[in-house]
Amino acid sequence: MVLVPELTLLLLSGLIQVVYSQNVRLVDGRNSFEGRVEVFSGGRWQAVCDDGWDLNDANTVCAELNYGYAISAVTGSGFGDGNDRETIRYNCGSFDDELSDCPTTTLSSCSNSVGVICSNIVFKDGSLRLADSGSSITGGRLEIHKDGSWGTICDLGWDSNDALVACKQLGFANVEAEQSGSFPTGSGSILLSSVECNGDETSIISCPNSGFGNTPGCSHSQDVRIICSTTPPSDSSGVGGIVGGVVSSISAILVVVVVAVVVTICIKKKKKNTVPTCNTNGRRSPEARHQPGGYEESTQQQNLPDSQPPQIQPLPYPANNPPPFNPDASYPPSAPPSGAWGPNFDEEPPPYPIHL
Repeated sequence: MVLVPELTLLLLSGLIQVVYSQNVRLVDGRNSFEGRVEVFSGGRWQAVCDDGWDLNDANTVCAELNYGYAISAVTGSGFGDGNDRETIRYNCGSFDDELSDCPTTTLSSCSNSVGVICSNIVFKDGSLRLADSGSSITGGRLEIHKDGSWGTICDLGWDSNDALVACKQLGFANVEAEQSGSFPTGSGSILLSSVECNGDETSIISCPNSGFGNTPGCSHSQDVRIICSTTPPSDSSGVGGIVGGVVSSISAILVVVVVAVVVTICIKKKKKNTVPTCNTNGRRSPEARHQPGGYEESTQQQNLPDSQPPQIQPLPYPANNPPPFNPDASYPPSAPPSGAWGPNFDEEPPPYPIHL
């Protein structure tokens, strides 16, 4: 009598890894999540033929082993041939629970064995999936995971808030239809009922519900079938609205700060580039030397344009050889006088600032 364990086990024998459940196992993989697929039939383990083997078949094997979904459906004896091979072709659909549930076709012969590489994502109690989706990638019959098996959810009390939480748990942004007759009803266990979400929860099992297996009066005609959407909700209510409002407020504050900084820089730059003013006769006083620009303020100002700086008149004599003092000389002389005149003379400076 051959005993087959009910739980998934990992057996290490040299470099060979074997992972198996009640009816299927993975052999000769590099780790516990990949290997040659073998099924237990007729009292012995046999490799599966690769005729028609595809990702739906591989997904079923990974789900049966509680290893998430398939990354690759390996053909051509990629993980070896094995000692024995059955002559059966499997035709699994989307998300079949077990390989033994899939339709099969008897073959006359088979040359190569199959393998799978699973995702190493183990489904937990409360995980969701969309089954019998057909060509849709956003809709299907909603099923929930419990103790290694999948079951349907009864639509008793089901509404748009429940569907929104389910879609977000599945990775979608929104819900398009909370109940759709476009997908077939299920079979097997009805695991959950009376779900009452408010829309903010992160998972269906975090919402008030009937509890796993407590679904009296429910039938598969009431299976929840939904259509999700990748388009975020357009309304501004709820958490999304609060987050959007906070982001908008922060953006407005940043704009005000940037404008204030720019205005401050411009004012400082303008003050720095302003031409200093002087009184009508251009005389600087001791007090004015301590003011910005070094000149007295005057009610009569002479603002010189930045583009045309004042032209300083040259001295009418060489700077290193001033003429002798001549009290009768006119001011300012048009030519170097023969009399005395020089920088020690108590003359009035020209009516513009002199930059020394």
